[in-house]
Formats: sequence, structure tokens, C-alpha cells
Amino acid sequence: MLYDRHGRIVEFYARLHLLVAKAGNVVRKRWENFWSSEPPCLVQLIDRADVLAKLVYVAINPVKDGLVERVHHWPGVSGLRALLDRRPIRVRRPPEFFDPAGEMPAEVTLALTVPPELERGDELRGELAAMVAAAEEHYARVRRKAGVRVLGRRAVLAQDWRDRPRAPEPRRGLRPRVAARDVWRRIVRHRRRQQHVDPEPLRRLRQAIQEHLVHPPPRLQQEAALRTAPRQQIEPPRQDLARHRHRRGLQQGAGHAQPRGRASSPSGVPASRVRIPDETGHSRTAATRHPPPATRRPRPPPAVR
Repeated sequence: MLYDRHGRIVEFYARLHLLVAKAGNVVRKRWENFWSSEPPCLVQLIDRADVLAKLVYVAINPVKDGLVERVHHWPGVSGLRALLDRRPIRVRRPPEFFDPAGEMPAEVTLALTVPPELERGDELRGELAAMVAAAEEHYARVRRKAGVRVLGRRAVLAQDWRDRPRAPEPRRGLRPRVAARDVWRRIVRHRRRQQHVDPEPLRRLRQAIQEHLVHPPPRLQQEAALRTAPRQQIEPPRQDLARHRHRRGLQQGAGHAQPRGRASSPSGVPASRVRIPDETGHSRTAATRHPPPATRRPRPPPAVR
């Protein structure tokens, strides 16, 4: 659970998913996508009760699914004890993917705290511990009534990373954006989200675009240089030189349009192009003038008797 005070949760998720995917693929010696193609589900919590409910949901999830009996038995990632005991989490850099001489530190320390906006952090930790214990007892009674046992810590660790559930994953469900137990507060927050756009992400986007335009990558610089370079004038073949000049004259407003296969002469008389041999035996193109066709006299009207 994150408190996004400065509106940078999208950047954080992009960086986190990128590094985890690359390191995970190297460790597993695999290729292709590491994460699902669906976007992450980011849910906004409204008040203090909603924050407590989601903290309990995240912590009790392995117990609810029958994997372990207690939250602290879960062998995977869990920050409940670190949050309750105010104990920082130390994480070492994986040796499989990261460069030992790179910019990533060899060890980082993460402290899980309660945001000051929630107030009464000590009371929140006490309420969270009591709610988690009550949830553990509730699911223990449910298992006893159903006559089932938990999978256990050893069985969880003995599973292969390629294993998958037999039941199909539910798809095409709701993707909530706001979580609140009060229905009216949830409706009001949904309407606010539709009417209000946070200016901070837009400001960061504009700044990134300006930096990209001022200092573009080398590939874009090469493409821009090719676009702005002067174009080389290509001389048309000699047999098409007359046609080329004729078309240029038409574009500049000089001359008159002639039928295809005819060339224009300085006198304006249409001329046809013929190929005749020269002294060297090679054929060349010459223009033969044709007089304009005689105008046809109109036929007189028939006499009326």
C-alpha cells in the first residue's frame, strides 16, 4: 500500500516492474513477458477505515486462501511485522542481473510508516493487529467447520515456480478505482475524479516533452537532419527532357496543355517527337511541326419551304 503524496505512483510502478521483470527473467532463464499485459489496478482509498480494511485484506490473503494458518507463517513477502514493530526492511541487490559496479546500491533500507495525514499512528497499529488476529480466528473456525487443513509453509516452499492453479482465473470483472464502505462518499469521489484532473502529472508530462524536444535522442537528430537536408536535383533522361520542360512551363503558367505524345514549340505549333539517326548512328529525338488543323466551317441551316 502506497501513499502517493506527489503523484508519482505511475513512474514508481514502471520502474519497479521493469527491474523485477528483467531480474526475474534472468534468474528463471526465460524470455517474453514477465507481467500480465493488463494494467495494474490502482485503487484510491477514501478514509481511515478503508485504509485499515485494505491493510487487513493484504495481510490475511494467504490465510484466507488456506495456504498458511497464521500471517507470520507465510514464507513470501509480507510487511505486517515490519509495520507493527517499526522494523526497517533491508534488501540486498540480486547478483544475477545487476552490475556490481553499476549505479544500483548493494543494499537498501525500507521503512514502513503510517502517513501523518491519517493521524494517531500508534492507535492505527494497535487496531490493525487486533483486526488481523480476529481475521485469523475467523478463518480458523471456517476451516474447522469445513473439515479442511491448510497447505502449510513447507508445501508452499516445495512448489515449483511453473505450477499454476487448476481452476481458471476469473476474467472481465470490475476494476474499481475507488474503495469506500460508504456508498455516497464513493459516488461523490467518482464524480470528482470525472470532473477534476490532477495538474501535477500533466506538468511532469509537459516538462518531459520539452526536455525531449530540447535534447532529442541521437536517432531523432539523424532523422531531423535527413528531413532538413537540401534535396538533390535529379536531371531527367534526355528522351524525356522536352516533356519535362513542357510540364515545368505548365506549372509556371507558361504554354498551353498539349495531348500526351506531343511536344510544344516556341511558335506554339504542336509538334510530335520522332527518332532519327544522327551522324554517329545513334538515334536522337527531333520535333516535327504540324500545322494546326483547318477550322471547319459551320453547315448552313436547311432552307424552309
